Amino acid sequence: MAMAGRGAVLGAVIRLLSLPSAAAIRKSVEAEQDRWFLWLPVLVGAGIALYFALPIEPHWTAAAAVLLAAAGMVLVAGRDSLARLTSLAMLALAVGFATAQMRALLVAAPVLDRDFPNAIVSGFVELIEPQGTRGQRLTIRTLAVGGVPPRSVPYRIRVRARTPDRSLRVGDAVELRGRLGPPPPPALPGDYDFARRAWFLGIGGVGFVHGRIVRMSDPPRLPVDIWLRSYIEKARAELNASIAEALPGSRGQIATALITGDQGGIAPQDLKALRESGLAHILSVSGLHMAIMAGALFWGMRLALAAIPAVALRYPVKKWAAVGGIAGAYVYFLTSGAAVATERSFIMITLMLAAVILDRRALSLRNVALAGFLILLYKPESLLDVSFQMSFSAVVALIAVYEAANPFDWAKGRPGRLAIVFVGGIGLTTLVAGFASAPFAAYHFNRFVDYGLLANLLAAPLSNFWIMPCAVLAMFLMPLGLEALGLVPMGWGIAVMNAIAHFVAGLPGAVQLV
Repeated sequence: MAMAGRGAVLGAVIRLLSLPSAAAIRKSVEAEQDRWFLWLPVLVGAGIALYFALPIEPHWTAAAAVLLAAAGMVLVAGRDSLARLTSLAMLALAVGFATAQMRALLVAAPVLDRDFPNAIVSGFVELIEPQGTRGQRLTIRTLAVGGVPPRSVPYRIRVRARTPDRSLRVGDAVELRGRLGPPPPPALPGDYDFARRAWFLGIGGVGFVHGRIVRMSDPPRLPVDIWLRSYIEKARAELNASIAEALPGSRGQIATALITGDQGGIAPQDLKALRESGLAHILSVSGLHMAIMAGALFWGMRLALAAIPAVALRYPVKKWAAVGGIAGAYVYFLTSGAAVATERSFIMITLMLAAVILDRRALSLRNVALAGFLILLYKPESLLDVSFQMSFSAVVALIAVYEAANPFDWAKGRPGRLAIVFVGGIGLTTLVAGFASAPFAAYHFNRFVDYGLLANLLAAPLSNFWIMPCAVLAMFLMPLGLEALGLVPMGWGIAVMNAIAHFVAGLPGAVQLV
């Protein structure tokens, strides 16, 4: 027993001595100092996640005290790298927590506390979302709700009209009768929490419309933001009409989703096939679409300006083109409906092109970290959004892989190798992005698409190099009335993509529930 005891003590001493010393840890930390910034959005996100994971709402003074204490730790950390890193990490966590709580307090608005079976609502139409055979969904900026005291009236309500009113426009002052209730909580623990999302959208009631929606005879003054939105929605409606005229049927509805973000008219069987094949992400106006739109403008302007020697030799045409790309991305952002996911994509693209203007590397992990940090500060609730998680996981994985592999240096000046990199890059991009985002998709949608890699290998090049460039061409030609020159070939590509989706979705075991 004594020998066994001495052996255990000796083993513990050996393990203790084999641990890295404080000096070794400090040296390792200092060696990674240039990459500390990459962990900033991760730590801020951890603080945000901690706030949303709490079972109760803490008092704001507690968050403020922790934030001040963390800031004090940074001030007293001195020059010791390990102490400074630890204190900065604590500060980032505190900033994330405090930002999430501040955002939740700033957007606070009344929420209905019970059901109203026959409520009379008056307000302004803020958003109209066609839902195909299910009618249309309306977001109303409320003025009054029958039976609800003025101080308890929700800022917004969202209702579904089973019979759509095609004449309804954003900005209309309306009265309606319907069934209203508070936003529903998750059906199961850990399930999608619409009530939390509604809180951050200012939606305090949801329900259905009974009967007709009536315009107010003597409407109050229209809020400025809705007035501006009404003009944008009018332009989007004209775009949708032009697309439908050039591309009738399902192809036109998919083209509408890609250009203006309106997915309501897509045939249910096509939408089902796109989802079960792993191609539904193509329909969402995301970073990829924004990058194609801004990139086309950037390279088009740069080539056009470079073709004029008097301009190219005197002025920074690359920076001018970057400004044009940002402007084009903003127009596309407004055209596509200015959704939350599109807003994040616009911020990312703007940062990338701003890096070009400042003579910095556009695609780098540092820029992605900066984009994530700014988005989390602006809207901390984005952390819980599946589109945020999937898009950033895919982008980070892609940049990390390409920074490590750097295939373009290997192929530089050799057309044969460049072709290999181009073809192989499509497969590698699909593989890396798919593996990086698959865990989040499985968690949120409880399904795994077995042949998503196959579908994306076939459809992604078609979308990136045919469908979306044709969409860009159509938007450029639309002021001249020649949009059909871009929309018709775009429809050919959509037809092929649709066929790929139906083929892959029809394969045995295409979808696995998890």
